[in-house]
Amino acid sequence: MPNYATSTCRNVFWVTPALVILAASWASAADLTVICPGGGPGAYSSITAALSAITNNAGPNSVTVSGTCTENIVIRNQNNLHIQAAPGSTAVITNAANPVAITVQLTGSHLVTFNGLSVQGGNPGLFVSQDSDLEMDNSIVENNVGTGAIVLVNSDHSCPNCVFIVEGFK
Repeated sequence: MPNYATSTCRNVFWVTPALVILAASWASAADLTVICPGGGPGAYSSITAALSAITNNAGPNSVTVSGTCTENIVIRNQNNLHIQAAPGSTAVITNAANPVAITVQLTGSHLVTFNGLSVQGGNPGLFVSQDSDLEMDNSIVENNVGTGAIVLVNSDHSCPNCVFIVEGFK
């Protein structure tokens, strides 16, 4: 006859480490809020500050933005990152550099999504490179120098339901 107590106990030892690893990954996911300018209770004052607070670059991580964030953002080696406008609000990322520089740059980042954002005033507005992929939905890229977006070096950018307004073609 099989010894069910031994068999069940052995299975518990296999399941327990898997649950611990899974629980650790859930615990490290970040769900951050940004209110530009100035922040607020429980909210970061910039997207850059929120990205710096992420401790698990493997994700999933989420950043919800409201207001106009005047900054130049570099998203480096992030995976499974979602940046979206707060429900019912407008979220704008506009260039802060003088002279004008890249507003949003992705390098070595995968499964990055933007939803409901406006990227403005950069040279270019978006720069996606070094094997990165960015999906934007319901977003606008406008008032940027040149083409508005550059995608290169084995990278991908998809933009369903987006608008690109290029200088001279408004």
